[in-house]
Amino acid sequence: MLSETSLTTSALVEPVKACATFRVTGDQLVPEQVTRVLRIVPTLAYAKGDHFTIGPSSSVLIGRTGVWYFCTDGIVAGNRLRDHAMFLVTQVVPGPEAIGPLQQLLRRKSLRAVTTCFRHGPAGT
Repeated sequence: MLSETSLTTSALVEPVKACATFRVTGDQLVPEQVTRVLRIVPTLAYAKGDHFTIGPSSSVLIGRTGVWYFCTDGIVAGNRLRDHAMFLVTQVVPGPEAIGPLQQLLRRKSLRAVTTCFRHGPAGT
């Protein structure tokens, strides 16, 4: 008598997740100035030395440098990276006239701006 065991596992379907971020950092950053120039409410913002938390279960942290951070997660519907990136671009630079004030602020305060795009999910999706 032969015994045979067969194990089959269904392929786990990973959800596709996408978002885009825009971050301004620097020791001289005043979050309200960035908010005023961009006219966007940040996802997270704090000045150097400020106390802040990154979530309800997070301990209180102290900013080593100033950060103004905006993320499209939960704002842009869907998970097409292109949609998130385009939304971010139209919010940060809605037109040519918007570039000057942001550049001036970055230079005057020695701030650094970085945009990132994230995509997670199975290949080919």
